[in-house]
Amino acid sequence: MRPMKRLLVSLLLPCGLAVASQGDGLRTVRQVNEFLERGHGRTNFVLSVQVFNDPADTAMLVRDETGRTAISNQRPVDGLRRGDLLEIRGYASVNSNGETWTQPMEVTRRGSAPVPEPVDVGLAELNAPENAWLPVRVSGKVFSVTPDEFDDDFAVVMLCDGEATTPVVLSRKTCDAAGVRPDATIRLAGYYWRSFSGIRKYTGPGVVHDDATPVEILSPPPDDPFAAPPLERRFYRTPEEIARMGPRTVEGRVIAVWGDGSLMAKTDDSRIINVAMMEGVPAPRLGEAGTFVGYPCTDLIRINLIRARFRPGDLPETPEDVPESVSAERLMAGNLLTTNDIWLVTYHGKLLRLHGTVLSLPTEQSPEQRLYLDCGALQVPVDISSCREIARQVPVGSEVEATGRCLLETDSWRTDNVFPHVRGFALAARSAADVRVTKPPPWWTPKRLARVVGLFFVGLVGALVWVFALHRLAERRGRALYRSQQARDAERNAREVAELRMQDRMRLAVLLHDTISQTLTGATLQMGTAAQLAGTDSARAVRHIDIATRTLDSCREELRNCIWDLRNNALDEKDLNEALRKTVQRLVGDARLDIRFDAPRDRLSDNTVHALMNVVRELATNAVRHGGASVVRISGALEDGMLSCSVEDDGCGFDPDNRPGLAEGHFGLQGVEERIDELGGELSIRSRIGSGSAISFRIRAE
Repeated sequence: MRPMKRLLVSLLLPCGLAVASQGDGLRTVRQVNEFLERGHGRTNFVLSVQVFNDPADTAMLVRDETGRTAISNQRPVDGLRRGDLLEIRGYASVNSNGETWTQPMEVTRRGSAPVPEPVDVGLAELNAPENAWLPVRVSGKVFSVTPDEFDDDFAVVMLCDGEATTPVVLSRKTCDAAGVRPDATIRLAGYYWRSFSGIRKYTGPGVVHDDATPVEILSPPPDDPFAAPPLERRFYRTPEEIARMGPRTVEGRVIAVWGDGSLMAKTDDSRIINVAMMEGVPAPRLGEAGTFVGYPCTDLIRINLIRARFRPGDLPETPEDVPESVSAERLMAGNLLTTNDIWLVTYHGKLLRLHGTVLSLPTEQSPEQRLYLDCGALQVPVDISSCREIARQVPVGSEVEATGRCLLETDSWRTDNVFPHVRGFALAARSAADVRVTKPPPWWTPKRLARVVGLFFVGLVGALVWVFALHRLAERRGRALYRSQQARDAERNAREVAELRMQDRMRLAVLLHDTISQTLTGATLQMGTAAQLAGTDSARAVRHIDIATRTLDSCREELRNCIWDLRNNALDEKDLNEALRKTVQRLVGDARLDIRFDAPRDRLSDNTVHALMNVVRELATNAVRHGGASVVRISGALEDGMLSCSVEDDGCGFDPDNRPGLAEGHFGLQGVEERIDELGGELSIRSRIGSGSAISFRIRAE
């Protein structure tokens, strides 16, 4: 079978995988069909069947005592004939998308037998599951003949027998040779397919003609198709009755043309009928009179004609209709049953005049030649298919007066669309004079705005070039000024660096003299006293040596802190919380450190920050070393020029009134008190043995 039939009758996508084994699997056609209907994955089959179509087709139609099915035949086996008895080994698969496939892997001929004769079936009786792939003989009147859009070698013939309409696929060559034309009555043999698979996933049911049998012309199309009876004016027929009426004629005059082959005709008895011309048949011009012949259909409001042909004729002239000026709101009426408005279908076919603003225009290549009017409550399309020059004469944004036939846009009735939806109204313009500009668009149009923006852009580019030139000039002069200023700044920076070095030396000297030197002096005195008592009172000598040892330890810690201060950059930190963390973290070990200090660093001098870090460091170190604290909390704030700070811990605590002092070699709190006094501050100690301690102080913020 040729490409189109391969497209129509092949069973979806091939898997391309070979059967891994030829073991037990499906044994009957019914089992294969049930697996393809409800299974998933892949399974093998071994079938003993008879092929009853041409084995060279892209699908072999086979049967056994349980039913019929189709087997893919992408690689036909030579030497097979219709009626052969075959043993077919292969596999059936259903992929994750539900697409089915049957692939033969080995075909063995076992003999032959007569094939069954086609069964005469009415079109209305075809659509039944048990008829799938049944050889049938059908007859009926040709409703239409349309080339297949996917394969020009084939045609789709819509066949109607008065009860049902069914598509029949046959080759164009057979169609032309047999003289299959619309309105001819034909009979042919073929195979009933419940669906045509391939690119079209959801088509069918239909009949595929058997190329080995001829197409019989039972009666040719009438010599004069316009001899069909006139379209009766009878109301309240069912849509099925209208669809089965057969060809009907209407005499009338074309009053509107739109789209591609659609028009509106007005009969001599004032009926308005929409006409869709047969494919390939030219539509009459606007105002032309004559006879239409076509097939009736309905949108449940009126009877229209489809697949129509036209023969010019003479009809009496009728008075020109006077346009009715309406607003867009009048095209709709309130609905008593719902809150939605409904279209007033009585306006269909009337000559109306609307006022609105042009929102958009079609391009020359646009398949739908419509401009859109903003009429306030509605946007109304105006079809200009018969007068395309309107798009060149009417600018967007202009206010216009549009005249045209009112077209009610609906779908036709179908068995699957029993209540066609009314999509809306459109005006079908008759000539260029039907759209008249009443007010041109405002001067400030998008095009002019684009021009202004372009001029502004050019001016901006010129200004940028001028600014760039000034920038280069300023840059050269700035470099000259910078070099002279850099020389002055270098001299000033040298003086400032010298002053900073002098301040650091003074601070270091004061620290060495006031703290470390005095501590070493105290240790020396303790050692001297111990030496004097060594011969007379050894117990007191040991106690003085112990005090001297602790004094030297304190001196060593002061020296370590002094060296760390010289190497550390904590004073450069912008965030006081981070500066304190860097200072204290290394001394508290595994203890948890919570810091919350609300004081801007830029409002405190380096001397104040240095004193703060020394005091906090000493208090935190004492909390961990002597109090055994596991949590140290440091908080502080700057209020009214005074810097407040508190150091709390959960250690063992001590008695503030009986705390060890210099005599016992403990210098921490004594040193803290002396630093606070030097800064003019206040110190507060709250502690109790077994309950931790909280030491607060306030100093002036300089």
